[in-house]
Formats: sequence, structure tokens, C-alpha cells
Amino acid sequence: MLEFLLSKIDVPYRYTTVASFLACLAIQEALSPWLSRRMTSSYAQLSSVQQVEWDNRIMSIAHALTASFLSLLAFFVDEGLTPDAVRRLLMMTGSKKTSQAYKVNGILFVLTFFVFRIAVIPWFWHNWLFRLTVNPDYYLPENAVPLNTSISEGIIMNVLNSYWFVRLCIVTWRHLSLSKEHDE
Repeated sequence: MLEFLLSKIDVPYRYTTVASFLACLAIQEALSPWLSRRMTSSYAQLSSVQQVEWDNRIMSIAHALTASFLSLLAFFVDEGLTPDAVRRLLMMTGSKKTSQAYKVNGILFVLTFFVFRIAVIPWFWHNWLFRLTVNPDYYLPENAVPLNTSISEGIIMNVLNSYWFVRLCIVTWRHLSLSKEHDE
């Protein structure tokens, strides 16, 4: 075990894990009780078991918000690294906007976007509605913020994905129809 801890493999991972653990511990044991005592008088009247449960829920909300932020960050950062976008950029800089490969890449990009972003929207909302109808815990007052945040993020991301899909279809259609006129 000591060898693993002292090895230089995955050092950032270990630091991140320790920092995450310490942050959760600080929220659970220090920040949540301190904030709860100042924000509501009923916190002090709870039993110690109920206070631990309350603090755990506060920490869970903080974790959900952090995970949502990091997921959105990864989504936006990784978006520029998709293979179709990189190929398109390389072809544009190489002045190959009229080549057959550029057109095929554009069509593949639109199809890939549809499969991974648009086609999953009904599945996503079906699962949300199923969870809401099956699990009554979602309607508890302490779950209101994470639930509303998650639903709002889902709506915003689905609207943005739908908007960008329509824009991609329009641009691809224009480019293909202009290239047909150019070929004739």
C-alpha cells in the first residue's frame, strides 16, 4: 500500500481525490452546520441524527451542483475535440471546402449530432418522468433545488441542442445545394 501511495503514477488523481474528500468533509462537518444554524432556528432543535441527515443533504446538494458544473464544463470543452469538427477545420484551412470529402464529413457530422444529441431527447425525458412517478422522494422539499436544477439544465441543453441541430441542417443544406449549382 505504501508503494502505491509513494509511486508517481496518477499523482493528480490522488490529489484530486484527497481534495474532494476533504471538501466534502468540510461541507458536512463545518460549513453546513454553521450555515444551517445561522439560516434557520429549527436546525438547533433537531436531534443529532436529524442534524447529520440534514448536513448530508446539504453536502449532497453541493456535490450535485459541482458535478453538474463539471459535466457542463466537460461537455463544452470536449465539443471542440470531436473528430468531425477537427476534420472540418483541417479541410477548411486547406481550402478544400468544395471537395467531396468535405461534403461527406458535413453529412456525417449532422448525422452524428442527431444520433447522440437529438435522438436521445425522448429517452431522456421518458426516464425523468418515470423516475418522478415512481419515486415519491423526489417531491420532498429538500429535493426541490436539485430537482429543479436538473430539470432546468435538461430543458436548456435540449433546447440548445435542437437549435444547433436546426442550424447545422440549414448550413449543410445550403452548402450541398450551392455545390450542386456549382457542379452544373
